[in-house]
Amino acid sequence: MLRGFTCSPASVLPWAEFLAECGHSNHVPRLPGHGTHWREMNDTTWHDWYAAAEPLIRRVSALRLLRATLKPKRGYAQPPLFALPSLSPLLHEIKPCLAKIEMPILLIRSIQDHVISASSSELVLREAKSPDKELVMLENSFHVATLDYDSEIIIHESLRFTKRLEDGANIAAETTHD
Repeated sequence: MLRGFTCSPASVLPWAEFLAECGHSNHVPRLPGHGTHWREMNDTTWHDWYAAAEPLIRRVSALRLLRATLKPKRGYAQPPLFALPSLSPLLHEIKPCLAKIEMPILLIRSIQDHVISASSSELVLREAKSPDKELVMLENSFHVATLDYDSEIIIHESLRFTKRLEDGANIAAETTHD
């Protein structure tokens, strides 16, 4: 499970634990500089974050959350200003790749998100090639929704989405064996 700029694994830990209890394996890596100290974050760039995330991204088969944030969040006494400009080239690199996404997408966003514009979600949904795209809107949470009022909605919607994909894969496997 990947998180936004500066977040630590703690921001998705309850979600990851619930999915694990339901039998879904997951991995919550700490990306270089994230969730540590702003000075350590300043010594990293998007290349470091991507290199750490790429092996996980390659293993993901059904549930992928695409999140990128433009402002630092709680946990840092001072924003990692040297690392922040690294986001722009990363977003520039990622945008053309959206059209290559063919797997099902569950995109969950907060209506009250004051960090990420709704246009980011709209871009992913518009550009991704996948014919199977779902958008879940959270009404009672802010940016770090996994730790806010709608956290249970995130947990249950991702579980429902994963189960739907598993059930579809099982039906397809049964059909090919008949």
